Amino acid sequence: MTYQVTVNAADALGDQQLGNFVVPADPENPGTEQPPAECEEGSQLCTENPVPLPNLDVAKSVDPASGTAVAPGQTLTYTLKFANDGTAEAPVDFVDLMADVLDDATLVEDSITAEEPLTAQLGDQRLAITGSVPAGETRTVTYQVTVNAADALGDQQLGNFVVPADPENPGTEQPPAECEEGSQLCTENPVPLPNLDVAKSVDPASGTAVARARPSPTR
Repeated sequence: MTYQVTVNAADALGDQQLGNFVVPADPENPGTEQPPAECEEGSQLCTENPVPLPNLDVAKSVDPASGTAVAPGQTLTYTLKFANDGTAEAPVDFVDLMADVLDDATLVEDSITAEEPLTAQLGDQRLAITGSVPAGETRTVTYQVTVNAADALGDQQLGNFVVPADPENPGTEQPPAECEEGSQLCTENPVPLPNLDVAKSVDPASGTAVARARPSPTR
């Protein structure tokens, strides 16, 4: 006798283990048969097939930390971490959206690094990160930018998001409306600038006619 089954989609799995026993029927209590506690190695009365799955956690950070004010000429280091604590290799296909960083800063030449088997390719102010992470391991991507001079700043806010790539419409990925507090998928660093206002006044007011002081009378 033979039969077939098809493994469910990842979001419809149970314990990720296909365990199967054949046992003698109980004619006095049909339908109450129970399997042994485990499938002993070498047994010909049971089978086991695990269903390994990846479990990828993506996080990004910046040094100095997100929320920290930075100044023109200062260099920031961005790190994207891809950690797979699952039981199968995890595919990676993400985009780091850099437009809101590069309007206020300049990428440091040759600073983009990716741990194999990840690759990181910059194009149109987007850093495309692809590859995979083995089960139980972590891989990182890093790069650096230097904040522009005051007269070459954009909105004075280095905002950065990492988002899943859209394989059907590559290059169209958009960041969320805002970087929510505590999110591990975005960073923000303001670039505050001084705004000095200088003014002078005189009393009596400027434009007021004034009289020459009279000399003191002599005796």
